[in-house]
Amino acid sequence: MNIFDDLYLLFQPIVNTESTMDFNEFEILLRTHETNSFPESLFTRLMNDEGLYINYLDWFYKEIKKNMDAFPKYNFSLNLFPNQITKEATWKFLNELKSYSSQIMIEITEHIKPFQKQVDHMNNQIDMESYLIKMRGLGYQVALDDISTGQNNLEFVLNNIEHIDTMKFTLTAFMDAQMEDVKDFIYAWKHVAMRHGKRFIVEGVENEEISKRLSDSGFTYQQGYYWPFIKDMC
Repeated sequence: MNIFDDLYLLFQPIVNTESTMDFNEFEILLRTHETNSFPESLFTRLMNDEGLYINYLDWFYKEIKKNMDAFPKYNFSLNLFPNQITKEATWKFLNELKSYSSQIMIEITEHIKPFQKQVDHMNNQIDMESYLIKMRGLGYQVALDDISTGQNNLEFVLNNIEHIDTMKFTLTAFMDAQMEDVKDFIYAWKHVAMRHGKRFIVEGVENEEISKRLSDSGFTYQQGYYWPFIKDMC
């Protein structure tokens, strides 16, 4: 059995609660049929086996191209880990995909758990800046995922604010905290985004109550389990 036969894609809507709520923007999430979750074990293998990683990118390219061809008016977000950004195969993939770049936002994600050897991009500011500039030069929009947690902190965001288009704040990291405590930090991040003309999205919206409270507070761009995933759009 091909190891990629166990993989599939989920499409989670990114919504603007001020609009008609039409779903036309999606984050693409990688999942495995075995666990219905992100394949951490496989991704560890990918990061340590260049040939396997290239095969994965070939599979991924075909899957997302199929969906972008079928839905040319939709926009899609793709996650890249810092480790991936340093790989030559990743840039070959992005160059092959650049004819679709107007539909694509690259999310630089904070999650580092799957990898034994992770790039500490806080200690590689110049390199990361050049990577972000290179992505935008290919026509991609760029988002920083999970801002305020880990390496995607205020220092890193401000040092690279000119090279990003969207900032994403996740509630998932603060599920055990009181919403009133977290809200002050969301306001602060939103003000930073507005000051620099960046879009601001709140992730981790899991129910109608949270969505409404956020909307009432002016956080209208939202994403989370409250809106259903679309599995294998094509």
